[in-house]
Amino acid sequence: MIGVPKSVASFAHSAASVAPAVTGVTGAPAALDPSAPASMKNPDAWMSQVVCNYPKYDKLCPTVQKRWSLRGAPLRGYQLVRMVKDTCYIRRGVALRLKNRRSITSTARFGKRHPLNNRDEDTTRNEYSDSIIEHGYHGENRAPPYYMQVKDEDIAEFMRVWPAEVADADQCDYAAMDDDAFLFWFLGAATCGEGGYKAMSTCWTDPNVEGLWSEGMVNAIEVDDDAPPDVITWIVNDANKFQSGSGFSVQQLLAVTDEYSSSWAAKKSDMKWNNKTFGKGPYSHDQQLWTHLKDTYQDDLQFRSRIQYEKVNGILHQVRQLKCMDDLNVLLKTNFNHKHKALNLETWVNHAWQCENSLRHMSAMSEVNSPQCLKSTMLLALIEFTMPLVHPSNSDSSDTSLKSSFHWKTDGDHTQIIELCNVDCKFCPRPKVAQSSTAAVTGKGGATGKARRGKNDTKDDNKARFTGHGCDITDGPEVITRKDLLP
Repeated sequence: MIGVPKSVASFAHSAASVAPAVTGVTGAPAALDPSAPASMKNPDAWMSQVVCNYPKYDKLCPTVQKRWSLRGAPLRGYQLVRMVKDTCYIRRGVALRLKNRRSITSTARFGKRHPLNNRDEDTTRNEYSDSIIEHGYHGENRAPPYYMQVKDEDIAEFMRVWPAEVADADQCDYAAMDDDAFLFWFLGAATCGEGGYKAMSTCWTDPNVEGLWSEGMVNAIEVDDDAPPDVITWIVNDANKFQSGSGFSVQQLLAVTDEYSSSWAAKKSDMKWNNKTFGKGPYSHDQQLWTHLKDTYQDDLQFRSRIQYEKVNGILHQVRQLKCMDDLNVLLKTNFNHKHKALNLETWVNHAWQCENSLRHMSAMSEVNSPQCLKSTMLLALIEFTMPLVHPSNSDSSDTSLKSSFHWKTDGDHTQIIELCNVDCKFCPRPKVAQSSTAAVTGKGGATGKARRGKNDTKDDNKARFTGHGCDITDGPEVITRKDLLP
């Protein structure tokens, strides 16, 4: 009996010798019923039909959804998990030693967050630290940590990754590591491990903390250190589904947006597409972009619609134009409560994009070109307004503020924006269109046509033309001062 363990085969043989020669009996075991489907006789029969679309260590595979297929469809659920386990898992039940047993206060860390596990959340880290201090680390009762051993050629990079500062007195821990210790990258449970390090640095005499220091993080799963990026990213996201952390984070959403943009740019370059290539309908640029992302990333695609992707892309573009990406990362690390029970990434994207979009409209309508530093300050303040905040003086997750609803009265309403920011700024208000649309227009626009701005028109000419339309134009910029309303 092919594919059936010997113990099962021998049992089937002995049972068949005494059982009636009847086929198709209801309730009979699959191994005894010749009419049962092959998949019931061998539950792993499907694995022989899996097609590997990329070599095992090929780094060009864009997503794990593309790596394997079964009867022309990508693997999902258990089948995908099984292929990842059989291909890239090395061993289970490993104890991860976080430090040498020489000193619990040593600043030499043996485990650090993998670069593809790009999450940095003070709130969650503090919660893990407090839990370890109060209850200890119960590795058997929680989802297992996932890790990769650091290869020799990556040790220099490991040492540079945060936190890179190691006291001179602790440098010896790297030269003489305990026999059961090694350097490793956290793929899953990284924030928990960082919480453990924090507990050791603050409450090193606590017995619960000493237990983690002595035994390490038990029940860990080792991943092949040559695993390709698509598999690592999938393991990171899948492992965090079953941790008590924040799940898929804002930082990860921003990172995958950049990845999607690069993938689309590479696609256009390979196909030699330019703006004139695209047509209308399904052949338009937007539809081709979305089709490419869905075909490439499939179930790993983190956006439900193209509009959501473009909104995040717009936010990232504005943040980089204002050179405040580092400031945004600090804001997300320290002030953003990633574990808020009411947090919805899609809702946050909509709110943050409304702020960014309104700021762009304001800048376009303003007669005064505000300095870049002021614009970046306003953008960060607006994004902070949309966040579920953590109170600076209290890390308790219950002390948060989340805006359940958010709406601009009018597109580009500068008054509302100024009220959110602790800045003094000059803006020209948006022209107010008169209720009546029957005002006659004279000049270049004709009696009923739109007035057009001439190449040599002055500001007074344009103002007069708008006045002819019945628009209310305010002379000079309006000065608005707002006190600090942000938490």
